[in-house]
Amino acid sequence: MTEQYQAYFCEENIWHLATRISGVVLFMSNPQNQFAIWKQKLAEQDKQESLGGEESYIIWDYHVVFARGSQQTRHFENLLQYITQQDCLIYDFDSILPSPYPAKRYLSESFPIKRHTISPMFHPLFRIIDGKEYVKRFWSDRSHMKNERQEWSAQPPSWPCIMSTENDPLRLSALLNFHHQHNDTLYRLEDFLFAQDKV
Repeated sequence: MTEQYQAYFCEENIWHLATRISGVVLFMSNPQNQFAIWKQKLAEQDKQESLGGEESYIIWDYHVVFARGSQQTRHFENLLQYITQQDCLIYDFDSILPSPYPAKRYLSESFPIKRHTISPMFHPLFRIIDGKEYVKRFWSDRSHMKNERQEWSAQPPSWPCIMSTENDPLRLSALLNFHHQHNDTLYRLEDFLFAQDKV
């Protein structure tokens, strides 16, 4: 478990981890901001409510994890290749899987979509950011966690808001925009699994 952890603030938990180790950050969401993910602690806590006793999944609006491989990012043409190196590990502090955990197994066990009938509208997309850039440029005032009456929807972290002073910060609102008109690349789950199967 990371030293800095607050439930429902995965983007900040991962930011603190990225200040200590090198790697890349994965944002998960989709254009609807509703995607299914398995093996999450919250889903397991509510397992008794799942129908038919099947594997439990949860619908998140977004989720953030960290990936770390033995080779540095500069050795790869793109960050997808970095994650699909054989020894890459995923850090997900909200999963019941060990953290860290081999990336290929994490993706297949957290997204067993082929074994379940689930609408494509709940399939995830992935945005990958270099960890150093994330630490340098991330910006969030936590307003997404407040309702119309400015009440917190979840207990906020005890540490101050992470608000980069860079001229071009990575604002959380922009990172959570998973429409394809943006310049950066969004990856599908199949992109990861296919690339790893060739390693």
